[in-house]
Amino acid sequence: MQSKLTLLLDKEVITHAKEYSKKKHTSISSIVENYLKSLDNKRMNNHKSAPITRQLKGMVKGGNISSDYKDIIAERLSKKYL
Repeated sequence: MQSKLTLLLDKEVITHAKEYSKKKHTSISSIVENYLKSLDNKRMNNHKSAPITRQLKGMVKGGNISSDYKDIIAERLSKKYL
């Protein structure tokens, strides 16, 4: 069953989303739906791992990883998908 959802987004984000969806021959609704499904899949995959794996996750520290790597990843993902 489908249901309607209203989102408030920055005009620039909407413009990029429209351009992207036009290039990909898909709707913005499909893009948002697929993104939200991917979040759920990631969450479910984390729960499927063995308990020992979940306990060890994050224990190993990276050598030369920048402290703002999350910002870099977010920026690259936004460029990739918009």
